[in-house]
Amino acid sequence: MLFFKEKILAINELKGKEKTEINLNIKENKLMEKCREYVCKDNKNVQKKSDYEWDKVDKNTTNNCSKESHNQWGYNPITGEEKKSDEEIKSAKQQDKKDFSERDSLSVINLSGGKDSTALLILMIEKELPIDIVINADPWMEFPEMYEHLERVDEYLYRERGIHITTLRHPKGFEWMMFEEPKKRSSAIQKRIEMGVSLYGNGWPGIKVRWCTGQLKIKLIDAEIRRLKTGKKVLDYIGIAADEAQRCKEKRYPLVEWGITEEKALQICYDHGFDFGGLYEKYHRASCWCCPFQRISGLRNLRKYHPQLWKRLIEMDQRAKEQFGSGALGQFKQRWSIEGLENRFAQEEKARLILP
Repeated sequence: MLFFKEKILAINELKGKEKTEINLNIKENKLMEKCREYVCKDNKNVQKKSDYEWDKVDKNTTNNCSKESHNQWGYNPITGEEKKSDEEIKSAKQQDKKDFSERDSLSVINLSGGKDSTALLILMIEKELPIDIVINADPWMEFPEMYEHLERVDEYLYRERGIHITTLRHPKGFEWMMFEEPKKRSSAIQKRIEMGVSLYGNGWPGIKVRWCTGQLKIKLIDAEIRRLKTGKKVLDYIGIAADEAQRCKEKRYPLVEWGITEEKALQICYDHGFDFGGLYEKYHRASCWCCPFQRISGLRNLRKYHPQLWKRLIEMDQRAKEQFGSGALGQFKQRWSIEGLENRFAQEEKARLILP
């Protein structure tokens, strides 16, 4: 199974759709926005309503549902509400369009690929809300199933709106930043010398310094949005569910406004044929497979269901300890190294005991 970053080169052959790759030039000290932006030649990246017809849907396609199962508006299978009349549906859609769109603005969806952002995309399509660009920042360390999921979402987005996902990547990637990025600021160099650790790399991400999210996602997305503005107001939509409203900041969070919880968001994805390759049946979150912030149960399942990735994680942790020592930079998880977890999980298997 190829990773998405390898598969991305083959997407040009997908159903004969021609896509153009645009690389953003960056200054030496910014190490960020290398962006592949796929532009459909027939619409020159201008949003249009797809000619896709419901009665032509193959039952085995990604969008495995009927027009009735979508319920057009309100998503009754989730909310349990009675089906609304045509007039109520039309009125609600018009109100949503009024609330969520502005003339001379650019509607941008941040798509991580997880259940919440995927559900956001589905609902914005069904509510016929404006979508100009869908951005995904790829940290290079997603599960193989997630890369396949993103390809399927890309097909769905193209069918419905005639646009493709814009994928952003750091030019060097996660492992380069973890082990090889040279420290340049004099204060950082001095601190490393005092600590007696390497002047290269950032080590494992920590609670106080989550450089992975900052450098491989937020920085890339913010730079791309600045590039897109060009005099227009950008409406930045984020997929955060209603039961995590405390995470909301200054952007737009439609799932919170619509009362869509994490559970409902996942069900919406499942009802539309997006099963994430079973990731949410094995893991609490479908984040990067090497994330130090995941639960012990998630790491146990990584060892069980993705042994090759577990092997890579063991190698990365060993390298981190050799390069950064036993301090914070070389410590995968507080009180736990991957080697220690490997021993723990092996003992559990031997004793046929699953610990909390």
